[in-house]
Amino acid sequence: RTGPELKHKGYVKSQRHTIQVDYISYLDEIASLAGFKPNLLSLFLMDTKLAMEVFFGPCTPYQYRLRGPGKWAGAREAILTQRKRITKPLKTRNVEDSTNQSLGAISQSV
Repeated sequence: RTGPELKHKGYVKSQRHTIQVDYISYLDEIASLAGFKPNLLSLFLMDTKLAMEVFFGPCTPYQYRLRGPGKWAGAREAILTQRKRITKPLKTRNVEDSTNQSLGAISQSV
């Protein structure tokens, strides 16, 4: 299977599900047409750290604000810190590391 057959394989065919698209493919297509899709090759050459985060990190709208119309000066910093903002709400309490406690108990008994 190729083309449209493969593209629509994961969708349900019904009257309620008339228009479904893949999120990232759709955003990339719109960004290409509007002129603000990030160019990974130029990112790798100019800012390797940012390019690695855009390529391997989560796809967030910040990457479409790096260049072109609607360019945002804070987009780079937002991309580089997005993982911290994702994990911060998940760390609601401090838990002591159990391996450190075990080692401390062993060293005191010796």
